[in-house]
Amino acid sequence: MSDIHTDIVSLSSAIESGCLILTPNHRSSVQVHESYGELRRANARTAVKRSPAIFPIDIWIPTIFQELLHTDNSLPIYTILDSSQELALWQGIIRDSAFNSPLLNLENAAGSVLEAHRLLIQWKIGLNSLQAYKSTISDSAYLDDCSAFLYWQEQYRHYCKQEKLISFSELLQTILPVLKKNAAILPEKIILLDFNDPPPLYQELFEVLQDNTELQYLSWKRFQPVVDKQSFPDSTAEIKAAASWSKAVLEKNSSARIGIISTDIQSTLPVYKRIFDAAFTAEKEGSNAFFIASATDISKELPLLCEIPSILKFNQEEISTLEACELLRSPLLLASEAEEHARAALEYQLRNHAQIVLRNADLRALLCQSEKPWFSPLLHQALQQAEILRRQQKYKQNLHSWSDFFTQQLTILLWPDDESISKQSLLLTYWQQALADFKKLAFLYPALNFSEALDLLKQVLLKLRSSVYRQEAPVQILNPQDAFGLRFTHLWFLGLTDLQWPDKQYCNPFIPLPLQRKHKLPDSSPELVYTNAQNTLQSFIDNTADQVILSHPRANESNELTVSPLLESIDTTTLTQLIEADSISSQLHPASIQTYLDSNCLEDMELLHEGIHIKVTDASAIRGGINLIANQAECPFKAYAVHRLGAQELPELRYGIPARDLGSMLHKILEHLWSLLKTQQSLNSLQAHELEQVINKAIETGLQYLQKKHTYFMKPAYLKLEKDRLVHLLSKWLNQEQLRSSFEVLEQEYQVEWHYADLKLSFKVDRIDKLENGIAVVDYKSGLVKNPVWDDDRPSYPQLLLYAEALRQEQKYTSVNALLYAQVNIDELLYKGLSRDNVVFPKTGISENRQLAEIYDWYTLGEYWQKSLNSLAREFLDGYLAVKPKSPDSCQYCHLTAFCRIEEVDRLRDD
Repeated sequence: MSDIHTDIVSLSSAIESGCLILTPNHRSSVQVHESYGELRRANARTAVKRSPAIFPIDIWIPTIFQELLHTDNSLPIYTILDSSQELALWQGIIRDSAFNSPLLNLENAAGSVLEAHRLLIQWKIGLNSLQAYKSTISDSAYLDDCSAFLYWQEQYRHYCKQEKLISFSELLQTILPVLKKNAAILPEKIILLDFNDPPPLYQELFEVLQDNTELQYLSWKRFQPVVDKQSFPDSTAEIKAAASWSKAVLEKNSSARIGIISTDIQSTLPVYKRIFDAAFTAEKEGSNAFFIASATDISKELPLLCEIPSILKFNQEEISTLEACELLRSPLLLASEAEEHARAALEYQLRNHAQIVLRNADLRALLCQSEKPWFSPLLHQALQQAEILRRQQKYKQNLHSWSDFFTQQLTILLWPDDESISKQSLLLTYWQQALADFKKLAFLYPALNFSEALDLLKQVLLKLRSSVYRQEAPVQILNPQDAFGLRFTHLWFLGLTDLQWPDKQYCNPFIPLPLQRKHKLPDSSPELVYTNAQNTLQSFIDNTADQVILSHPRANESNELTVSPLLESIDTTTLTQLIEADSISSQLHPASIQTYLDSNCLEDMELLHEGIHIKVTDASAIRGGINLIANQAECPFKAYAVHRLGAQELPELRYGIPARDLGSMLHKILEHLWSLLKTQQSLNSLQAHELEQVINKAIETGLQYLQKKHTYFMKPAYLKLEKDRLVHLLSKWLNQEQLRSSFEVLEQEYQVEWHYADLKLSFKVDRIDKLENGIAVVDYKSGLVKNPVWDDDRPSYPQLLLYAEALRQEQKYTSVNALLYAQVNIDELLYKGLSRDNVVFPKTGISENRQLAEIYDWYTLGEYWQKSLNSLAREFLDGYLAVKPKSPDSCQYCHLTAFCRIEEVDRLRDD
């Protein structure tokens, strides 16, 4: 093959004469187009002219096929499979074959099989060559890759013959004999630009062209740039330096064409985006200055695109509650500004209700409840229309019908007329591309049901790749494969460690390695990998006009790294010191970068110190019960945020029945139990079978409550298990009730109110017992109780104290002599708390706590509790809202740390 060098000036005469220019790939074709256009503009040649004949060879071959169809009737008419269709076909064949294994990764296996199929055709290796490598083991349970591949090949060829399908590689193989007989359709002159070591099948094509037309091999003229080697502490520092260098180059030469090459762009894509955004945002250039050409995965670039099929889940009769909550927050879902708060309220309601599965009909019923804060008429109407449309569909349909249905559904549910969705036009563009790819698979799937069609659509979206080649951006960030053959003025190749260059390559597992090495397939031997990497690196240097930087990090997160041995053969020239990136702005989120840069430009900055008091002006509007005092005690800011600003944490949805509902059930059971028993004396007087009947009757009440709230879980088998558990639990608990001194249950779920100044808080006391010497306040706990500090001036668990104070203010049950937690938990069943004497329940008397008894008696302790509670209420009314947690434990389960930013304050203190 000739090695005649050219440049765009000498090539332009051939282009203008109508010569066909063929390039190895799309990017190099685009670059030739652009270079030719720049040359014409530089020569002030702006007249309208026919588009030059510059094509990637893989685009030109199907064009020749179409011409041959009109010329030679013997050529069969095929449907040419594109890459996505070919991959889907291989997936279907592997999935449905006898050689499919549950351990087989279908997508990865199909990709490798497709690659093996192409390699065999392009390197002209017959399938018969593989027969000698099949396993001779007779055990049918043993599966070797070669045998499986040959079986899949047979299925593939049979299907393609039956359906008249052909892949691109097979197309070239098929048309070569026909092209030899019909060479008259070829242009008079063809130039092959920058083809290096093409596969044998392409070499055969070029031989046909050589025999039948004027064929010329050209390669770009080699440059002799300044070359330098650099090393950096880690890859982040390396990327920052490359970004700063790119910016400095563009500031000196606005027409520079800069290439940034790395082998791991996909894995570090967010780092590249953040650092290059930070480097170029100051000039308001942003993403117009650079383009990450290797970031072709649209699902990562536009994550909203992959959310679109989730919206279609509203067509299912049931949807998981967690998915429904996520959909209500989706920026894609049809919404009005008035309904945003309503949907937030609905999500809170769904999470609080804690149903794992939500019926679509129940969701629509909730949305139309006009008296509720989650009333959403716009969404309700849309879901109603979507349901009507869904019922008009057949159970199974072809992909074209499903595509129309999806489009109609999303017209109802998505994309409001006010165009409130950012990047809406881009989303629509890729959505239409995805639907087109979806319909292309119709030849594989005659009919699918809704779930199958939706799953297939998701797969298409995940595989969607960008077809945009933004060569106009002055800085191109590429992987080596995309950059090969391109020309730059400046180039930086990052990550040249021995782990990354030569790039890790793996031989195809479906072609035996000896056969690969015999035919010298790419990457089949260490020598080929090394030689290819060396030639590629030298090619990058030869195609760069002014400056090349070759760099590597000295370490990663866990190890020290060694420079690639390939750099030893590269001669270098010392360069000036590289510009370091702004270490702060490089770490910021892109949305915050401009604010940071603007703030650094200010000569004077005014510091504002926020006050820690915002007085309550209307105490009657305050709600919160016991938690208000508890939160004020733990941290004033928490009380302010929760009870005045309404900052609520979304309840976490977990599989199973929530602990709070199990606790509520236990409360109902105990309430019903004591409504039957009334006194400890009646409990003691019951026979065993009579007590069993009372327990069963009380348990039935609780289970009915739970069954009504959680029908999904409360099936007969679970009901029996839960009943057995409760019988065992209550039987043991009543033994604890018998250890108490004599009592009578006076009240259950007793409503009481506590007030201080204008603040009024309402509670329900679980139980009020009459003792021989006073009153006992009982609070049920189904979990384990931590004993409170009874003389704490900021009590973390103030409910019993508040109950006692509220009863004292009510002047009905004033002689409270015991505050008791009834811990009904199978791990530890007992009463905990504090009482005036030790008779109420063992070891609860104040005398049991020596430190407490030395300072207080029962009456002075009550006065201390009153003073502590009043002090906390006074703090709240005065608007004291300092971020001042009582202890480190106060922040452990608090959901407001991002709001109060205490972690940032602590970090500043540490610094």
